[in-house]
Amino acid sequence: MCKDVCVIIPNYKSKEHLSKSLGSILRQKNIKQEVIIIDDGHCDDTSDWLHHIIQRYSYIRIIKYTKSNIANARNLAIEKSNCKFIAFLDAGDAWYDNKLSNQLQFMKTHPNCTLTFTNYQNVDPHHQPIIDCFSYTSEFTKHYNFVNNEYITLNSPLNTLLKNNIVGTSSVMVKREALMKSGFDPSLKSASDWDCWLRLAMQGDFCFSHEITTDHYMQKNNTFKIQHKHLEALNEIVGRISAHPDILPLTIKHAQANLSQSHADHHRQLGHKFHALKHALQAVLLYPHKRNIKHFFHDIKQIMYI
Repeated sequence: MCKDVCVIIPNYKSKEHLSKSLGSILRQKNIKQEVIIIDDGHCDDTSDWLHHIIQRYSYIRIIKYTKSNIANARNLAIEKSNCKFIAFLDAGDAWYDNKLSNQLQFMKTHPNCTLTFTNYQNVDPHHQPIIDCFSYTSEFTKHYNFVNNEYITLNSPLNTLLKNNIVGTSSVMVKREALMKSGFDPSLKSASDWDCWLRLAMQGDFCFSHEITTDHYMQKNNTFKIQHKHLEALNEIVGRISAHPDILPLTIKHAQANLSQSHADHHRQLGHKFHALKHALQAVLLYPHKRNIKHFFHDIKQIMYI
């Protein structure tokens, strides 16, 4: 039977993370939902627990998927879903009450909208607030007048999203038919969600709310291999989308500046002070935003103390 929305959760962490996410789904009211958990079997302690969950809640399905590619896992769940709309919730993230019903009501009454997203709160490993996404990307929000928590249309979504990935995956609701056309690119080793949003932005309107509806669990990935894969993916995505005829030259500079800043962050973590300074300078020259300038002077101070 067709439900209102299908919630897709790739599970690759632990029972603790997954239970927090599922709890927030169960608290959603006035909505018919199905839940698909893509379980890679990595966490042995979740198997029995998940078995009890699906016995209790008939609308929760488990799909075993041993491959570690999150893009393929999400694509499989999208294909298996029976709903017009898809929502994503990563294990460890949690929704606030009424997140789904408010979002669904808007999308049902605005057929030209392909995707909606909301503001979200970054939280630390102890689930304490760090900063919300829209406060961190204030250069984006200054162009809008927010009235309560209403959804408004995103201006030039392709250019806006290439400048900054302001779309939190766990805040998204999107039309299934649009996802079936674009999907997530499994060839990317990281950032396949950002790539997907950019390609969806070519299909229709994006709308968003200033309301914080989601807690996003920040987990540090400090290994060189993970960081290197992420930087490679970011470079590839920017290179692809920059060739699109609707992308403005200033947007390309902004995106390249963000890439340089990401490389600078990588070298800072490795203790490569001169490499960090070089990339920070590139970021300032491309886009002299106050955040880039702040990082640049920080790197200068670090070298002065050598």
